[in-house]
Amino acid sequence: MKKASHILLPVVFVLAGPAAAAAAQPLAAAQPLAAAQLAVSKEAKEPVIYTGQLQPEKHLYDGGLPHAIGVHNIQVFRANRTHPPGGGMTGYTYNHQPYLAYWKSRFYLQFLSAEFQEHEPPTNTSLITSDDGYTWSPPRVVFPEYQLPAIQREGLNVPEGMYAVMHQRMGFYTAPNGRLLTLGFYGFAETPQHSPNAGNGLGRVVREVQADGSFGPIYFIRYNRHAGFNESNTRFPFYATSPDRGFLEACNALLADKLSTLQWWEEDRARDGFYAIVPDEVAGAARFDAKIVTSQGAGKAFAWYTRPDGVVVGLWKNQYSALSSDRGRTWTPIVQNKTLRTTGAKTWGQRTEDGRYVIVHAHSATMINRFPMVALDQHVCRGFAGRSGGGAGSPNRPYSSHRFEAGSEIRPHLSCLSGIPQNSRLGSAGQQSA
Repeated sequence: MKKASHILLPVVFVLAGPAAAAAAQPLAAAQPLAAAQLAVSKEAKEPVIYTGQLQPEKHLYDGGLPHAIGVHNIQVFRANRTHPPGGGMTGYTYNHQPYLAYWKSRFYLQFLSAEFQEHEPPTNTSLITSDDGYTWSPPRVVFPEYQLPAIQREGLNVPEGMYAVMHQRMGFYTAPNGRLLTLGFYGFAETPQHSPNAGNGLGRVVREVQADGSFGPIYFIRYNRHAGFNESNTRFPFYATSPDRGFLEACNALLADKLSTLQWWEEDRARDGFYAIVPDEVAGAARFDAKIVTSQGAGKAFAWYTRPDGVVVGLWKNQYSALSSDRGRTWTPIVQNKTLRTTGAKTWGQRTEDGRYVIVHAHSATMINRFPMVALDQHVCRGFAGRSGGGAGSPNRPYSSHRFEAGSEIRPHLSCLSGIPQNSRLGSAGQQSA
């Protein structure tokens, strides 16, 4: 579960140089494995293994783990329902699912907002910017609140005029032609106890972010046609109708990128051949559908990194992972990494610019709480560097929500960080609640 309702959105940077946390040396490159070899390899049975001895102490918010020296925690937006900030915000205090990009010497951070809890309409998605990562602009709504038509499904009844619930696992895409796209997804939830990311929503929207800070028109880049939504019953046009050839080229490049678009699967869930795998078809995975709310289930919050041998390591919520030797066209069977105790929170992995590897996740001592946030170095992970998830020093919550307990969660998620300044090796955007 997400935590609390008074939200800080921090950006966390792990800095290079003498102050950086110790990590293993870069892995040497190896010959790539063919897909058939990879499928039967020992590593396919458990792609990521933590081999160290350190484990978090459940009574401590930082788990009693060594702290990652050089981490900067920067508040980029503070919610206030009583005195809302400028920039068109209405005092919403549920701000979640942040995504971070660095493009043309500027940071961009996208997040969605609701009045006080997830899955409660109306919602929208905003974007803020920074030239240095420390001072941030007021938020601007990039995907506005969306009124729905009447929707009747088995067990679901949405009246006409109800607002959509936004839910997305991908915020940005830097196209090969240099265009920056920002994306969102319009779903719906009859009540906060229903889920907008179960394949029954309207579809995915896209617009271009211009270098001068303006935004292009909103288009649908992919409809949930299997759920009954298309050009005839949605408010925004299909991207293919855009007269901008560069924008069309950028969208088509994204649609052809099997790794980037696998992040869409959770809200989409179509079985029309667009996705190379169906990531929730995992034996023993918990049930998930539109009529329930749970962090469990397979196929959620996909992230990936590429090893020196060219093999892609795919990571999902709930300890799931798989390997691909062909950039996401085929995958080994999805399995659980039993040593990563991620308890339903998201996981992020990447190769840093100094050639090292890091996996950032909430490593739970109880498989209930989502703290502390930790960083694991290298493919076969040897050591934790911890970051406190909150604790006795956290401020009291002035606003409440219907099902979130006190505490905090940092959810690492990055997008499009090529060209980031050399003193910033790893940046993560997350939610901290207090």
